Amino acid sequence: MADLDVKALRQLGLDHLLELRARERLTASDVRRAALEAHTSSRTVYRWLERGELPANHRPRYEASERDQQAFFEARGRYHLAYALRRRENPELPSQSSWTRALKRALSPGERAFAREGEVGRRRYSIYLRWEAPYRNAVWEADHSMLDVLVLAPRSAAPQRPWLTVFQDAYTRAVMGWALSMHADTLNIQAALHAAVASDGRRGPFAGVPEQVRYDNGRDWLSRDFTDLLRTLGTLGVAVAPYAPNEKGKVERFFGTLDREFCALQPHFTGAPRSASGQPYGPSCDPIPLARLATELSDWMDAYNTQRPHSALGGQPPLAAWHAHPRHDRTVTAGALHRLLPSQTRRVLKDGVHFDGETFTCPQIIGIVGEDVEVRYRPHDLSQIYVFRDGEFLATAKPASELSPDERAQFLTERKQWRKRSSSLQRKASKKLRQRIEPHTGPSAGGRMLGPAAPSQEPPARGPARPLPRVDLLGLDED
Repeated sequence: MADLDVKALRQLGLDHLLELRARERLTASDVRRAALEAHTSSRTVYRWLERGELPANHRPRYEASERDQQAFFEARGRYHLAYALRRRENPELPSQSSWTRALKRALSPGERAFAREGEVGRRRYSIYLRWEAPYRNAVWEADHSMLDVLVLAPRSAAPQRPWLTVFQDAYTRAVMGWALSMHADTLNIQAALHAAVASDGRRGPFAGVPEQVRYDNGRDWLSRDFTDLLRTLGTLGVAVAPYAPNEKGKVERFFGTLDREFCALQPHFTGAPRSASGQPYGPSCDPIPLARLATELSDWMDAYNTQRPHSALGGQPPLAAWHAHPRHDRTVTAGALHRLLPSQTRRVLKDGVHFDGETFTCPQIIGIVGEDVEVRYRPHDLSQIYVFRDGEFLATAKPASELSPDERAQFLTERKQWRKRSSSLQRKASKKLRQRIEPHTGPSAGGRMLGPAAPSQEPPARGPARPLPRVDLLGLDED
């Protein structure tokens, strides 16, 4: 009965189209509407119009059942395999083309991609709600990524891909801080966070303390060390849902931009086209050192923050967005800032503080040779270290070999002043000690009585009196 109703419905739709054609008012939209109501294609409706009637042996359109959809997932998204599986179960299925069209009507593109590729395919068709930070330094997004570039690491002969750690401001899209290394670990995070919070005029006004940092569920991000750093800053840490990169999509998009605009131009880009033997086209020389890549990356980062237009910012660079909405940013003291860095204990030696094969010195460590101090450092930038003594920030030390002539002169001047000051204290102490041990028997030159007064009468002029012997010491008594 249902088939008769469908056939009758199609006949009514065809009669209406024939009437419109007779009056020369038939349009393509009328045909599409009739095809939609008849559950068929527009091409089929045009064939009906050419015939002027429905075909006598016309069957209703096949609709994919739940079992058909399940078979499609069992076949890992392969239409021909799923059809063969269903054909063995039900030999009366329509042709493979009709069955495939029915399956495509029943499953969305995202579901079909999920059956074939898994979560990666489904994400391409997923819809996410966009969110924006209300102002700068309200929310930062952080992540690691292995760059698609081969470099030569220090003390390593084999080319490797480096890791980049980034903190990005969600409001201005500015890269607040970054660190490049051969490993993705907590040291990278500490170095990048220190660079993000510190104010450095060389890279612009981008600095401050975020109210919130969003990151994934990686072990480094969930570590106690990183949690303590955020607690030191008074910042809320938010770990996004597992396998949900859209929840920190701004930094994910940044890494995509970095790959297309920076990594793809490097001579040893791992995504370069390859020959028939599998070798990438490119230079035959060794990859560049890690330090050189860091220098070129620094220049690109500066251009990204200050010059490159961003579509989410109305075609303006992050620098313009930073200045467009001025805001009082939270800052930290130098001592608290340096506490964001990893630390080690070192002893002050005669030539300075030895650390990572280099000797560091500064005027403030003069006079504390032999004491243990706390050294805080940037893991990938040893141009200077930060020395703490008894938990308090003492000074910034630089490699002795890199001191400028003015800095060396200042060091020598400070050492001379320290010696002069200590010598002055020693002279004053010695003078006071001499005054205490001098035998005074009369008034001092200044008229002050320093000892008991001598007898008023002068002794008779005679030779010095000989002391009487102490007979009691011999065990004898005087008569």
